[in-house]
Amino acid sequence: MGTIWAFIFKGEGNNSEIDKIVMDHSTNHDRLLVYGCETVEEGCKVAKRIVEEEGCTLIELCGGFGAEGAKEVIRAVEGKVTVGYIDYFSKDELQKILGKA
Repeated sequence: MGTIWAFIFKGEGNNSEIDKIVMDHSTNHDRLLVYGCETVEEGCKVAKRIVEEEGCTLIELCGGFGAEGAKEVIRAVEGKVTVGYIDYFSKDELQKILGKA
């Protein structure tokens, strides 16, 4: 089996038991797990389970978790795997990046 990694997103009304997909790559056998969660706590439970039961080695979190939520997920998986989270630039920061400010 290839690498197993996950993307966990957070939003109102999500339920990780229902809002999930698995994508298997037919050539290299990598697997992507995608879960929707309503709360950081639910995201922590999902992260812990997929690391322990499915062998997930990398977790990326949506920006809705923020830095503090990402830290909670890292604690939940006991630092056993890499956890990253998406961060968003403010409109002013984007203008600077684009050279328009």
